[in-house]
Amino acid sequence: MKKTKKAIIIGGGIHGLTAALALTKKNVEVTLIEKNSEIINGTSNATHNRAHAGYHYPRSIETAKECLRGLTFFKKEFPKALRYPKESYYLLEKNDSKTSAKEFEKFCRKMKIPYEIVRANDKLWKREQIECGFRVPEPIFDVETLKKLFKKKLRESGVKILINTEVVGFRKQKDKYLLQTVNVSGIKNKHETDIILNATYAYANNLMKIFGVKQDMTEYELQKTEIVVVESKSELPALTVMDGNFISIMPLAGTKNKYLIYDVTHSVINRKKGFYLNDKIQYPTNFTKMMEHGKKYFPFMEQLKFVKSNHGFRPIPLNIANDSRKTRILRHDHHSNIYSICEGKFISAPLIAEELIALMKKNKTL
Repeated sequence: MKKTKKAIIIGGGIHGLTAALALTKKNVEVTLIEKNSEIINGTSNATHNRAHAGYHYPRSIETAKECLRGLTFFKKEFPKALRYPKESYYLLEKNDSKTSAKEFEKFCRKMKIPYEIVRANDKLWKREQIECGFRVPEPIFDVETLKKLFKKKLRESGVKILINTEVVGFRKQKDKYLLQTVNVSGIKNKHETDIILNATYAYANNLMKIFGVKQDMTEYELQKTEIVVVESKSELPALTVMDGNFISIMPLAGTKNKYLIYDVTHSVINRKKGFYLNDKIQYPTNFTKMMEHGKKYFPFMEQLKFVKSNHGFRPIPLNIANDSRKTRILRHDHHSNIYSICEGKFISAPLIAEELIALMKKNKTL
């Protein structure tokens, strides 16, 4: 069947990939442009790999439900990319948690998500700091497997992928758009398209500047984030201290005894207000601070050995301050067939792709 329209998606993270698959199902010819050497290699690869099953959002039922819907998609479409740790715990902090153990249990019951209360485990957490643990059956993503599966699906769907390629120029040409790109070898190309999707997340404003839609830009607190990879002498479960500025440790799928540390406070290694992201600046690791923070809750922190840091970027809109984290898709008024995804949550990607298709149909883009 002949394709009806052409679309270019800029950004090969999880949101760009799910949108690409959704558009091909609507008979759209899709080209995906990624500036890195691999898909899912930017902020999408600098996450905790948690396949959210709702537990992480006890103060936002809406977000928790969205997580479950997203997880259903991945279970159906990419089941081989999900791994189930032998044990996974959510630990309720005794003194400063925004959610008590009683409230967390009430939340789980309301969401109808399974749990088992574990009062103490002195090998895993310090009872003077933790009210109790909730053992839950929450999976994690094997990102390397997910990359391979996405590549296969994209190839089968006819999506053209251009890696090591950046957009450097833009022009409106009658009812079409003309993009100029340059690859890592310095080779320039031009691409004509009907639809453009900006799925670059933290780089969204950088691209809007090229498109000439500065009036649609959002001012952000631009955060550089650090997920630390560590090695443990012994096997550990997934451990998440809730609910506030705490720390969590997750198994790194596809490895033996390697783990990811995320610290709500210390994983943000730089923050500044602005419109444009500069990803060239390097910052020292916060690993030592994370270790000290972790010792407050976990008795095994001393045995963890630093392996490397994974860095990503997170744009926090300055005019939004709530915990619902609603999805946002922007359609640009001056270019009616250019859209931007302004959302970064991994698990929500398939739902945002659905919303994008619905919005494009409503606006007669499709």
